[in-house]
Amino acid sequence: MSKRLISIFFVFIVIALVGLRAAFAPRMSAADEIVLSHQFAFSLIFIFLLSMWLGLEKWVACDANDRGLDSGRLWIMLARVLGLLDLIIYLYARPRGNLIPCASCGNKRLETRVKCPHCGIWFEGPKPVG
Repeated sequence: MSKRLISIFFVFIVIALVGLRAAFAPRMSAADEIVLSHQFAFSLIFIFLLSMWLGLEKWVACDANDRGLDSGRLWIMLARVLGLLDLIIYLYARPRGNLIPCASCGNKRLETRVKCPHCGIWFEGPKPVG
């Protein structure tokens, strides 16, 4: 398993233990229950934000690869550091166009690209407009 999956699994275990503690804790005061519920809510929010951050990184990597960008690793590093700001910059700077499936390998490629970034097969150029 990858390190990310192990760390996410560990966080879920911690949340489950906090939930079990809340369920089976003997005679907690009202103040302790409030603190415990806040800890549990904070843990859920943290896991949600962490999964969104990792998902953003994965999406940027896949989209950069599908669009044939050579600087895909740079965008991944920026996503790790900048997070949501990187998404805004990436959406503005990435090549525009529709993604279509490659006839050879079935992976996505830009409609305007004459070479598939995945399998390397060459296609006809885009048809001129007009």
